[in-house]
Amino acid sequence: MDLAGVGFGDSALVHELTGTRSRPEQHVLLGPLTGQAARLLDLTGTRRALGIAPDDAT
Repeated sequence: MDLAGVGFGDSALVHELTGTRSRPEQHVLLGPLTGQAARLLDLTGTRRALGIAPDDAT
């Protein structure tokens, strides 16, 4: 999933992202994360639990 353009997220986004962990396919979040998305994942403690691949250009 490409999160580079996400400007807003709330508990529904966190729920969807954490829900992918129970599926058999491997999911990787692509960055760079916007400030708001990074803050949301940090505040909810889910950033460490999700595989996030930073953008190579940064």
